[in-house]
Amino acid sequence: MKNRMKEIRVFTPSFNIGLLITAVVAVGTYFNVPPMSTVVQIGSHFKQSAAEKYGEPPCGRAELSSLEKFSQKESIDLGKALDLLKEAGLQVEDADQARIAIARANGTTPQQIYAIIKPGLSRAKGRLTSDSQ
Repeated sequence: MKNRMKEIRVFTPSFNIGLLITAVVAVGTYFNVPPMSTVVQIGSHFKQSAAEKYGEPPCGRAELSSLEKFSQKESIDLGKALDLLKEAGLQVEDADQARIAIARANGTTPQQIYAIIKPGLSRAKGRLTSDSQ
């Protein structure tokens, strides 16, 4: 932003062009003007397709949480979750193992692991609501 004489010049021609392009893209995105709206729609389509294929995670980065921490966040009885996984024939080292590691070791997905332990979720939440009354 300095010229050859070491003077600070803010509004140079290249700066003005960059500012104009940024303003056009920002305003176009805000008002849903093509082609900016098209890019946003394509991103939304990919996000929706992934949610339909893989399901919505119960919380952000849930697959990286250990089974113990995930159970606490989702109000799932840890012992029941471990029992459900063992009943389903899955190998689980311990409660500190991440859901994604459990899934990879058993040739399945974190979403399927969640589906297996989800019955523990509804019972745990049911007990919490009935106990609190």
